[in-house]
Amino acid sequence: DGTPQDLKGLAEALGASVEAIGCSNPGLGVGGIVTVSVGAALSVPDGRIESLAALIDRADAALYQAKSRGRNQTMVASSLPASPNSSMEPRADDLLCA
Repeated sequence: DGTPQDLKGLAEALGASVEAIGCSNPGLGVGGIVTVSVGAALSVPDGRIESLAALIDRADAALYQAKSRGRNQTMVASSLPASPNSSMEPRADDLLCA
Protein backbone atom coordinates (compact mmCIF):
# COMPACT_ATOMS: atom_id res chain seq x y z
CA ASP A 1 0.00 0.00 0.00
CA GLY A 2 2.49 2.61 -1.17
CA THR A 3 1.81 6.26 -1.81
CA PRO A 4 2.99 8.46 -4.69
CA GLN A 5 5.43 10.02 -2.22
CA ASP A 6 6.80 6.54 -1.36
CA LEU A 7 7.27 5.79 -5.06
CA LYS A 8 8.93 9.16 -5.62
CA GLY A 9 11.31 8.41 -2.74
CA LEU A 10 12.21 5.02 -4.26
CA ALA A 11 12.78 6.57 -7.68
CA GLU A 12 14.96 9.31 -6.19
CA ALA A 13 16.95 6.70 -4.23
CA LEU A 14 17.52 4.76 -7.46
CA GLY A 15 18.79 7.92 -9.15
CA ALA A 16 21.05 8.78 -6.22
CA SER A 17 22.46 5.22 -6.19
CA VAL A 18 23.33 5.39 -9.89
CA GLU A 19 24.92 8.80 -9.44
CA ALA A 20 26.88 7.60 -6.38
CA ILE A 21 28.56 4.88 -8.44
CA GLY A 22 30.45 7.72 -10.12
CA CYS A 23 30.77 6.08 -13.52
CA SER A 24 32.30 8.62 -15.86
CA ASN A 25 30.29 9.87 -18.82
CA PRO A 26 32.80 11.12 -21.42
CA GLY A 27 29.99 12.80 -23.35
CA LEU A 28 29.67 15.32 -20.52
CA GLY A 29 33.33 16.31 -20.46
CA VAL A 30 35.77 16.15 -17.59
CA GLY A 31 34.07 15.20 -14.33
CA GLY A 32 30.75 14.21 -15.96
CA ILE A 33 29.12 11.13 -14.46
CA VAL A 34 26.28 8.82 -15.45
CA THR A 35 22.88 9.75 -14.04
CA VAL A 36 19.34 8.55 -14.77
CA SER A 37 15.97 10.12 -15.21
CA VAL A 38 13.07 8.07 -13.85
CA GLY A 39 9.40 8.01 -14.74
CA ALA A 40 7.08 5.96 -12.55
CA ALA A 41 3.38 5.35 -11.99
CA LEU A 42 1.48 3.86 -9.10
CA SER A 43 -1.66 1.78 -9.42
CA VAL A 44 -3.89 2.38 -6.43
CA PRO A 45 -6.83 0.06 -5.78
CA ASP A 46 -9.59 2.65 -5.58
CA GLY A 47 -12.35 0.91 -7.49
CA ARG A 48 -11.14 1.92 -10.95
CA ILE A 49 -9.53 -0.76 -13.07
CA GLU A 50 -6.37 0.06 -14.99
CA SER A 51 -4.68 -2.34 -17.37
CA LEU A 52 -0.98 -3.08 -17.10
CA ALA A 53 -0.50 -1.45 -20.50
CA ALA A 54 -2.18 1.75 -19.26
CA LEU A 55 0.00 1.76 -16.13
CA ILE A 56 3.13 1.37 -18.27
CA ASP A 57 1.91 4.13 -20.59
CA ARG A 58 1.54 6.49 -17.61
CA ALA A 59 5.02 5.63 -16.36
CA ASP A 60 6.40 6.16 -19.86
CA ALA A 61 4.68 9.55 -20.13
CA ALA A 62 6.16 10.50 -16.75
CA LEU A 63 9.61 9.46 -18.00
CA TYR A 64 9.27 11.72 -21.04
CA GLN A 65 8.24 14.56 -18.73
CA ALA A 66 11.32 13.89 -16.57
CA LYS A 67 13.62 13.85 -19.60
CA SER A 68 12.12 17.08 -20.91
CA ARG A 69 13.26 18.75 -17.66
CA GLY A 70 16.88 17.71 -18.21
CA ARG A 71 19.25 15.17 -16.75
CA ASN A 72 18.83 13.37 -13.45
CA GLN A 73 15.10 14.05 -12.95
CA THR A 74 12.26 12.09 -11.34
CA MET A 75 8.58 12.29 -12.27
CA VAL A 76 5.78 10.19 -10.78
CA ALA A 77 2.34 10.02 -12.38
CA SER A 78 0.28 10.06 -9.21
CA SER A 79 -3.27 9.48 -10.42
CA LEU A 80 -5.24 7.55 -12.98
CA PRO A 81 -6.69 9.20 -16.08
CA ALA A 82 -10.22 10.49 -15.51
CA SER A 83 -11.80 7.96 -17.88
CA PRO A 84 -10.79 5.08 -20.13
CA ASN A 85 -10.98 7.44 -23.13
CA SER A 86 -8.73 10.11 -21.60
CA SER A 87 -5.29 10.79 -22.90
CA MET A 88 -2.54 8.81 -21.21
CA GLU A 89 -0.46 12.00 -20.96
CA PRO A 90 -0.30 13.00 -17.31
CA ARG A 91 -1.70 16.40 -16.42
CA ALA A 92 0.59 18.88 -14.67
CA ASP A 93 -1.26 18.33 -11.37
CA ASP A 94 -0.76 14.55 -11.72
CA LEU A 95 3.03 14.77 -11.49
CA LEU A 96 5.41 14.96 -8.58
CA CYS A 97 8.68 16.58 -9.57
CA ALA A 98 12.10 16.01 -8.09
